[in-house]
Amino acid sequence: MKLVEISIKKPVTVTVGAILLILFGFISLFRIPIQLTPNVDLPEISRNWK
Repeated sequence: MKLVEISIKKPVTVTVGAILLILFGFISLFRIPIQLTPNVDLPEISRNWK
């Protein structure tokens, strides 16, 4: 329960930490490249009969 006690005793520190986590989350969200359409190879028909 030490986390709860620290959160109650130092609310400003906890608030700043939460804001920093959210800020870093938004920064990483926009910096990670997201490919909306995957690379798809067109199907080919081949005949491998002997």
